Amino acid sequence: MHIIIRVVESEISGHIDPNKRPTWFSKLACLASLITSLDHARPYISGVTWLHDGPSGPLLDELSRHQHVIKLTHGSTGISLQTAYALADTVDDDICFLEDDYLHLPNSLHTLATALPRFGLISGF
Repeated sequence: MHIIIRVVESEISGHIDPNKRPTWFSKLACLASLITSLDHARPYISGVTWLHDGPSGPLLDELSRHQHVIKLTHGSTGISLQTAYALADTVDDDICFLEDDYLHLPNSLHTLATALPRFGLISGF
């Protein structure tokens, strides 16, 4: 399974809309949980593509310590999604699209990767 992850710096450093997110929400916590889950699923993952769109910030700083990141400057969810789809067309494997605002259990990506061959399609929704 190849994973394509879109990351954007919005909602960092207290710029969280209280009508959109719970008070405890943190994209840095989401990123940390994702990296942990990726580590647990490593044998089942053929590749990871990180897309960072928009200005630099704490998320990009954290990613740059651990991962190779494709830096985009679109500043548009729609255009970065089109970029993710175009990259997916170049991958010869099952694909998992992720966003930067998901919390992951340590075994969540392992579970997805092992269930995918049986079901053929899995959604996080």
